[in-house]
Amino acid sequence: MVATLLLLGLVGCKAPGSGDAGPVFGDDRDFGFQDGALTDVTGTVSGIVPTVVHVQWTSAEAGASYVSYGLDGALDQQTPQDAGGTDHDVLVLGLKAGRSYTLQAVTLAGDGAALSSGTGSVTLDPAPESLGTFHVTVGDAQAMQPGGYILTSLLQQSDSWMVVLDRDGEPVWYYPATAGFSIPTTHPGRDGSSLLFTQSGLDQDQDISDILRVSMDGSQVTTTRALLGHHAFVELPDHRFAWVSLDIRDAYVDGQTLTLAGDTVLEIDEGATDADTPTEVFNFFDDWGTAPYRMCRHCDAEAYQTGAQDWTHSNSLMYVEDQDDLYLMSKNLDAVLRIDRSSGQLVWQLGGQESDFTGPDGAWWSHGHMSQLWDGGMVVFDNGYHHEPVRSRVVAYRWDEGARTVSPTFQYTDPQGRFIQLLGDGRLLENGNVLASWTAAGLLTEVTPDDAVVWRLESDLGTAIGRVTMLRDLYTLDRAEAH
Repeated sequence: MVATLLLLGLVGCKAPGSGDAGPVFGDDRDFGFQDGALTDVTGTVSGIVPTVVHVQWTSAEAGASYVSYGLDGALDQQTPQDAGGTDHDVLVLGLKAGRSYTLQAVTLAGDGAALSSGTGSVTLDPAPESLGTFHVTVGDAQAMQPGGYILTSLLQQSDSWMVVLDRDGEPVWYYPATAGFSIPTTHPGRDGSSLLFTQSGLDQDQDISDILRVSMDGSQVTTTRALLGHHAFVELPDHRFAWVSLDIRDAYVDGQTLTLAGDTVLEIDEGATDADTPTEVFNFFDDWGTAPYRMCRHCDAEAYQTGAQDWTHSNSLMYVEDQDDLYLMSKNLDAVLRIDRSSGQLVWQLGGQESDFTGPDGAWWSHGHMSQLWDGGMVVFDNGYHHEPVRSRVVAYRWDEGARTVSPTFQYTDPQGRFIQLLGDGRLLENGNVLASWTAAGLLTEVTPDDAVVWRLESDLGTAIGRVTMLRDLYTLDRAEAH
């Protein structure tokens, strides 16, 4: 950790409690319901996440309860039932910003009768202008992954957001980064009732990275300090996080001493501050087992305004719980490393000059990004820096660990020949389609195995779309994805 501590002088450490002010939110807004068999029902629109509504009431008879709701007078949707009792506080999720809803409270009595309130109505505030607007084109609707929501982030010069979009491209949940921060990675929480994101400085010239957990109604937020964090993190069991962290050292490369920016994987308990010391799981300088070398000209670039050369540029981190192993992608080495989390030892490397696997020449990626990996397979957004012609694609892989072979199972190259330099992501869905984020183009596509684009979402010009996750619903946050 000596080199890491020295680096704090280069990038500027965030003192506990310092940094820009957090987001400014509004007040909760109440609305009423007409009386019916249930009386004194109250609705509250969250002032933090203005597409989230609480409906509260006390029933004379104990019973499981829910809220029926719908757009413009309809009651064609329903929340999950609560745990029962007489006091009820039902969360309504998935509401479209700027739209008018009708709602009705329902308690199921012991004899099976449904006791209902009268209706209440509310018009939600429109989404902030800096969130932008989105346009959806549907191809073959029958070939789409059914239903679902898109969890992603919006990367802009002035504002960055964690956002959930429905399949109509309308925002149904959003939360801002702290002013001056961007949000590169988002995840659904393991608890099924919160969303997670990491935020870093827009210019990456200060060590101010955090990992935030936000409850679905926005009422609870926990912040975890991510020392020298950048790009990616994962939630681990037992309320811990792991993230990609920067490490800078002098190293001997090609006959000369160079200052290199490498990466380490750190982990810590949720809620940790600058006063807490993270555990180092893996460090490229100490644990890779190979002396640093210059992979290509991109290793000569300056890393994060530190003056160091951009040696590894790790950008993706995955976790396979059944193995308790972490998988780290180095963009500039074109490699995915499997790391034993308990020992920090390198299990194997897939891709790059030191690869333990072989595969078809045309299958390998060039300076890619990724978010989805499982035991025996993964999806890579192949940015394509060194391809000829230079263009980006999404590739799904499977590997045989015994034979040490890897092969592509899905490839989709952008027919317009786009070259995406910033981020990019791909997810294999349950129905075999792939959801891809073409970040800098402000574009999401859902593509079938035969290359048909069945769903396409475009953002306003100037809004980049970050990594993506397909959620089946917002009450359990289950992923509508394979593996």
